Amino acid sequence: MQIDPSQVLVIITTHPNNTVDYSVLHYLDSKNVPRKNITVAGGKGSIVEKRNTLVKDILSKQDNRPELSWVLFLDEDVTPTELTNPIWDSVDFDIVGCEYDLPPEKKAWVYPDTFHMGCVRVRIELFRKLKLPVFMFEYNEEGTRITSCECGYFKRKALEVGASITRREYAEHTAGKTWVHTA
Repeated sequence: MQIDPSQVLVIITTHPNNTVDYSVLHYLDSKNVPRKNITVAGGKGSIVEKRNTLVKDILSKQDNRPELSWVLFLDEDVTPTELTNPIWDSVDFDIVGCEYDLPPEKKAWVYPDTFHMGCVRVRIELFRKLKLPVFMFEYNEEGTRITSCECGYFKRKALEVGASITRREYAEHTAGKTWVHTA
């Protein structure tokens, strides 16, 4: 069963330059996502801070947009393709991630329920069950080494409240393509 694109809020997180690859917008158009449902979160501040702020905003404004049931998080350098289409299925899962290339030294896709925030769909209702912050990097006691990325932290919190997680197919993770300025 396919998700209704009008029920999806797409959040594209960017670095301070607020640029998004044209192919991302083209893909979202091909899926009939209404433009009013696409948000570009750029500017200063960390991506983790932006995501936590956006989740807080989504929950506070949900009564004004009751038709929204899902959030699709995309990073500016992750490009959905036709291989990404299964992310629009799997309505039985609260979190649906999409695999994409990471530096070869990273063991990022070892477990079948591993996902990363660069391309992941989340049921909005799940956020209501979680205490903020939803996303956070965790560090060793000395604060010198990351022990868990924001994705791992979010996954643990989601599993604690009984969330269901799966990973579907593939998206491109590239840089240096043709960009459109969105600010």
